[in-house]
Amino acid sequence: MYTVSEILKRRKEKKNAFTMIELLVVVAIIGILIAAIVIAFVSARQKSRDARRKTDLKNIQIALQLYADDHDGKYPSGLYGQMGDGGLVSGGYMSNVPDDPSGGDYAYGRSGNRKEFIMGARLENSKDSALDDDMDGIIFGVDVNDPVYGVQ
Repeated sequence: MYTVSEILKRRKEKKNAFTMIELLVVVAIIGILIAAIVIAFVSARQKSRDARRKTDLKNIQIALQLYADDHDGKYPSGLYGQMGDGGLVSGGYMSNVPDDPSGGDYAYGRSGNRKEFIMGARLENSKDSALDDDMDGIIFGVDVNDPVYGVQ
């Protein structure tokens, strides 16, 4: 039988270190946590870009309505002022026409008599609830089938 002083002495001599299994478990837990954080971050960024797309389309839609009010109910040939009919920027309806956050322009089309229009933006989240209530199909040459969010 050992005395208390011998037991304490043996404990001091024993090396206090983590085993390989303990280290691997800790590394695995940290890896899982990092993966979860990255997935949440990517998802949040996609939702943010989709929210911006919807807001941009709403702002352009308002500017188009103002344009039509000043031009006998007719919409412009293009958002940027094509074919000599001004446009939203040159007409003073917007300071600039926003671009899609991923680059490129939003889809825009109008009817032959210029009395109706359609706009679309491709959403990254194809399960977005806004896609349930939007326009779908090919309208005025613009494909607004899901996952394209279409407004008229």
